[in-house]
Amino acid sequence: MSALGRLLIAGAGAAAARYALREARTSPAGPALERTNFRGRTVSLAAGPALAAGGGAAGGVGAPGGGGRGGPRGGGLGAGGVGR
Repeated sequence: MSALGRLLIAGAGAAAARYALREARTSPAGPALERTNFRGRTVSLAAGPALAAGGGAAGGVGAPGGGGRGGPRGGGLGAGGVGR
């Protein structure tokens, strides 16, 4: 795969993560996911799962052809699902 292809896949993963985070923050449950960290900044508990969703999407798109695309996607989404 070319460097441009890898860059496009990384950009698609980042876009998917930002989309998932925006949707989680604007959902009716969004305010319940916000916390204040030790520096006094507002953070969202939805950021970790959104990043895992973006990584899973990029892994699924960037995996070599064939039936093996479910592995990276499932691994990324599974890792985000068990994280706290």
